[in-house]
Amino acid sequence: MVSSTITFNNIVLIAGINAAHHLYGMSDMTPYESCVSPACGVVWPAKDVSQHTRPAVNVLKPSPSSSPPIGFSYPQAPIFHLNEEIDLQYTSGWYYWADHDTAQHIDERDHLLRITTPPSVQPTSSENGDPLIHAIPGMVQMPPGIPFVHVLDHKDMITIACLHTLNSLSLYPDGGTICNLANELMNITWNGLSRDGKQYPPVFDLDGLKRNDCSAVPALDSHSPDGSYNIASTVSQGHGQGIVLPAVQAATDDAQIVMGATNKCLHGLYRSIMPKMISKTEWEAIEFNAIDNNVIGFGGLEPNNTGLQMNVSSVMNGDSLADAIGNVQGSWHVDKSDDPSHWTLMTLLLRLPPGKCFVHYSMSDIHFSIMEFRK
Repeated sequence: MVSSTITFNNIVLIAGINAAHHLYGMSDMTPYESCVSPACGVVWPAKDVSQHTRPAVNVLKPSPSSSPPIGFSYPQAPIFHLNEEIDLQYTSGWYYWADHDTAQHIDERDHLLRITTPPSVQPTSSENGDPLIHAIPGMVQMPPGIPFVHVLDHKDMITIACLHTLNSLSLYPDGGTICNLANELMNITWNGLSRDGKQYPPVFDLDGLKRNDCSAVPALDSHSPDGSYNIASTVSQGHGQGIVLPAVQAATDDAQIVMGATNKCLHGLYRSIMPKMISKTEWEAIEFNAIDNNVIGFGGLEPNNTGLQMNVSSVMNGDSLADAIGNVQGSWHVDKSDDPSHWTLMTLLLRLPPGKCFVHYSMSDIHFSIMEFRK
């Protein structure tokens, strides 16, 4: 069902700040207070800086908005401005910023809790089958490699999102290392791990793989791998904020070897890519938090996110993610277990028709998703 090739340019990495409260040994701060960088904060050393040139667009304005259904809201981006001079708080030297009034956080929370997908998001095609891309109402298009930040009450900055592709990551000194890790991840995903003369199945097709409690379960006769899986750690319920435990997952020798290789690869991608998405002050803050509180990560001994979620979905004839893995995890939702002082690294492996596939790993919880599109 899944073909064996995919190009580097089809992997997309996105960092986004978590919006809910789950604090690991930290004081009870709001998300705005938990990880902010001062206007003249710590800067990245020259060896970590990219070769990004100044973006061509100084102001990003959202496309015209649409009216949402009664009781719902649509995402709405502010107007973003490019910083005027190179600022090495970020490895790119550039970022898009927008003012944010923290006194409005209750209204913002209400907006996010009622959010739904705007029109023009579902893929469409022309009569000859070429894809048609429409502007999403109320949103801006993010240029790869340039972080987006909110300036809180005209003084502190916090990174809200950043998009990278392998092209934008190639502008960094360690771009080759990142490409090698991405290639390894794609081989594990599409072809299966090859080690010591043995060929293992793709990670989403392992025998005995167990979906998490919130995942939809396809019909037995479909033999579909669709679903949501925890393949690193999880949090038990009923013990305060929870106890971190190994995820209940397939325990065969093959499964342990393949999942271990996947976790190690994603740990390497996190360590290489996350510093290229957030400010130096934010990176140092989450590094200190992980070490000082002995936060348990996965895939390696250096600080990392605490969980890895793999979402696998076969999408046919324009069906949505919710159709493939269920409404609970495939639709807009709030995760109360997220850490407001941390960011999620979401890794997307995309396949285009025929047999198009989408794989999404998301770390923050690292998510890992696989999606296949078929005509």
